[in-house]
Amino acid sequence: MPGAHDPTGTAMPQQPLHFSMFPAAYPYSSFHTVTNPYECTVNSCRILTTSGQNVDDVFKYIDSDERLSIAELMLKWAHVAPTAPDTLWCFPFKDKDPFILDTLPNVLVIGNQPKFETSLVKGSNGKTRVVLVPSFAESGTLVLLNVKTLECTSLTFEIKNEE
Repeated sequence: MPGAHDPTGTAMPQQPLHFSMFPAAYPYSSFHTVTNPYECTVNSCRILTTSGQNVDDVFKYIDSDERLSIAELMLKWAHVAPTAPDTLWCFPFKDKDPFILDTLPNVLVIGNQPKFETSLVKGSNGKTRVVLVPSFAESGTLVLLNVKTLECTSLTFEIKNEE
């Protein structure tokens, strides 16, 4: 999935990174380049992911550091990119806004956030697990999600510099 600093267009939805950038990985059937945002289903669990520009853009205009609460509000508003097209660039769409959530996902994952945070939001069609994921390159943190129970935890790797 492309992000804010990847070699792809900045307008949302961002198009997948070209497979030629991954010559060793792309021959594997399990490797997929995807759009940003991206939605998939894993064992009947509907997962919606973004690289985080949607949340980052909101924080340009408010005086808060409550990123998890903004992600939760996006579910309440049923809109994954509330500042598009005003301040978050996006392709023009004539008939339908692709960022409107007709039904809420089981899991909403927002990447490239300052720290790992999670909550379980109760909505009209069930529960949604909201997960904020920090950059692995910067934090060494990855997230483990049980798609059956929606339980979520983080795992952080430490690299000791032995000089």
